[in-house]
Amino acid sequence: MPISTEIFVMIVFAIGYPLFWNLIIRSKIKGKNYFILAYTAILFSNIFTVAEEYNFSEIFNALEHISITIGAFFLLAGVVKFTGKDALKDGALSDEKERRRQRL
Repeated sequence: MPISTEIFVMIVFAIGYPLFWNLIIRSKIKGKNYFILAYTAILFSNIFTVAEEYNFSEIFNALEHISITIGAFFLLAGVVKFTGKDALKDGALSDEKERRRQRL
């Protein structure tokens, strides 16, 4: 991709970071810290993508791919935490609980 596109994507992610942070922190979902860490890792991958165009391209390319991999693991952990058995605690209603309630 052209560097101007990479810079634009980095800026969009950087501007979206505080918006995403506020949205997730104020929510009551399980695993919100993992989602924040995943977004942070992807933001760093965008920064490394732009940096590799200017200096130390081999190092920044490796850091970019490592950041994407770390972000994917954090996202997986967040989804597992969000959808796992722990997500049903604290009075949260799931589809299964709702079905049981309707049968009674």
